Amino acid sequence: MSFWLSYGGGVNSTALAVMCINGSLPEYGEVKFIFSDTGNEKPETIRYINKTFLPYLHENGRDLITVRPKETVLERWQRYEVTGSRVRRDCTDHGKIRPIMEYIKTIDDNPEQLIGIDAGESHRAKPANKKKKDFPKHYPLVSHGIDRRKCIDIIKSAGICVPVKSGCWHCPFMRVKEILELAKNNRKMFDKIVQLESVSRSRLINSGGNIQNYYYQWRDRSATYWRDRAEQEAKQMIFNLEFDDIDPNIPCDCYD
Repeated sequence: MSFWLSYGGGVNSTALAVMCINGSLPEYGEVKFIFSDTGNEKPETIRYINKTFLPYLHENGRDLITVRPKETVLERWQRYEVTGSRVRRDCTDHGKIRPIMEYIKTIDDNPEQLIGIDAGESHRAKPANKKKKDFPKHYPLVSHGIDRRKCIDIIKSAGICVPVKSGCWHCPFMRVKEILELAKNNRKMFDKIVQLESVSRSRLINSGGNIQNYYYQWRDRSATYWRDRAEQEAKQMIFNLEFDDIDPNIPCDCYD
């Protein structure tokens, strides 16, 4: 029996990796670390792995195995001409779970997985799906009562910085703030979702589908809505900066 930590590049799995290395989880022996790069990871996550996590592993005599799906999450959506969906949520299966399982199966006859779900989200800790032939799963953070705040403390105690929330840069579960930041800071990437929505909506209409069943990438608003909103916020910010230079002693009644 051997144990594999499915590393995601975020807070929980980083804390779990630290615990495996510092001896806090002796029941799992020398855990192997594996990461599936979807090809659409946040740039910040890839930088963190390369600049912080990998050096930490190497300093402790460990390594990270990286696998990749046959096509990126976005490429798969583009091929099927569909947007991402909060309902289907199949991107995790194709982008993360399958590539990891396929790799491990080729070299390990009796693997078990460690999953970085923390105690604050224990409802997500589910047993292996035997129908899908999942590996046995373990949730050490849940069993040890470690929530996200404690995960952050564990990472800091190892002398490394805390990663950003991991995930694809186009995740359907992104917060409003994240959507607007993407629209403001990386228009080229954002416009790929604008194009995806246009193509997928046209496909649905041309196939005679019910447009009421159409899913936007983010929430119940189109990507163009979020792009326009980001532009307006950016203009307002510039406007506010200009007015910050006004002399508060200006002799007129229009300045508040």
